[in-house]
Amino acid sequence: MTEILEDIADELDGISVHAMRLARAIRSQAQGAASPADAGPQLLHALSRYGEWARPYAVEIAAGKVPPIDIAAQLATFARAQAEALGDWMDSHGQAPKTTMTEVSERDLDFLLAEEVECNPSFAAWLLDLTDGEGSIVSIARSVATAYGETDLLIVHEDPEGSRRAIMIENKVAAAFQEFQAERYRRRGEAGVAEGEWASFCTVLIAPRKYLSDVAEGDFDKLLAYEDIDAFLATMPSNPRTAFKRRIIAQALGKSKTPWVKKVDADLTQFFSELREFAIARYPSLPYPPDRQPRAPTSTWLMVTVGKYPRSRLTLELKPEGGHVDLHFSALPADKLRTILCDRLPQGATTVQFGRHGTSKVSSAIRFVLTPLDVRAPFAGQETLAEAYAEKSDVLLRFHKDNDSLFTAGLS
Repeated sequence: MTEILEDIADELDGISVHAMRLARAIRSQAQGAASPADAGPQLLHALSRYGEWARPYAVEIAAGKVPPIDIAAQLATFARAQAEALGDWMDSHGQAPKTTMTEVSERDLDFLLAEEVECNPSFAAWLLDLTDGEGSIVSIARSVATAYGETDLLIVHEDPEGSRRAIMIENKVAAAFQEFQAERYRRRGEAGVAEGEWASFCTVLIAPRKYLSDVAEGDFDKLLAYEDIDAFLATMPSNPRTAFKRRIIAQALGKSKTPWVKKVDADLTQFFSELREFAIARYPSLPYPPDRQPRAPTSTWLMVTVGKYPRSRLTLELKPEGGHVDLHFSALPADKLRTILCDRLPQGATTVQFGRHGTSKVSSAIRFVLTPLDVRAPFAGQETLAEAYAEKSDVLLRFHKDNDSLFTAGLS
């Protein structure tokens, strides 16, 4: 058994039943670790088979981003937070719960919220009031995906005049934001308005209070803390069902106490900063904006609105890692796009379609295919290839401008 795995198991022992079970699993795997070099694979195996709450740590080790020994303190902090949440619940209820959950996921909380909205009129009225809405609930849907991504919880309500409004909820416990996530929520809302699904919408982020403190102003229309949801449920008549839900929220808040540091890719951030400066120096009319914050490892696009259209309808997208420059149209199949343009395209461009035809998920693009750039390497030395990305971006913008009347008629 290696000292590394023994140290990790020792950190977990005595914290809680679940932490001690994981410690035993690690010790069991450690018997097959002949040297410190084997500690990473053996710990990875133990974590991966143990449960959902342990898997993020396994992913970090598998990617080579965190040495196994550095995981020990993080695992112990998480396990202590879970034990603390359970202890708080027992103190307030005077008894141990009958149901044990080793992991509370965002999906669990989606269903908890959906049930409250549908089955608890007081909660539904409270949520509508918080989001500046009124009237009655028409529909509730979980995990609604379109061409612009996924809405965790989509609630549609109707006001006294019969006008429909969407409440689009993003649910966060401890996970990081994805690139353009708040913006994609707005794009989905705008697309719903354009397609007549609702007349207006409100984007809402629900998360632990400490998470909300780091959210940029204006990213979401409304912010709602899970602590406030728990406080509302505490005002309801006491019964086992409400107590169970409050315990689930308490466990989720315990999970959020696990320290999380945003992953930033400095090389990627530098590459796109230099690419943007290079492109604008050659084509000053290119509207690519500067990054508002450092890039995450998965943030490998430049995207900007075009002309008078909102991002929910039309964007220019530069995707150097994949070798594409796209003029992207939402909710528009490729055959209709070609009809609008009378099959006219910039020389060397083609059309592509995303999603399934006949659904709201479909979108299309006018695309140039170029030689991919290595976005994780220095920009210096890739200028010749980058020149084509700047040029084709300019070509697509001029093509849009020259055919504005066709686009206006086809997209209205």
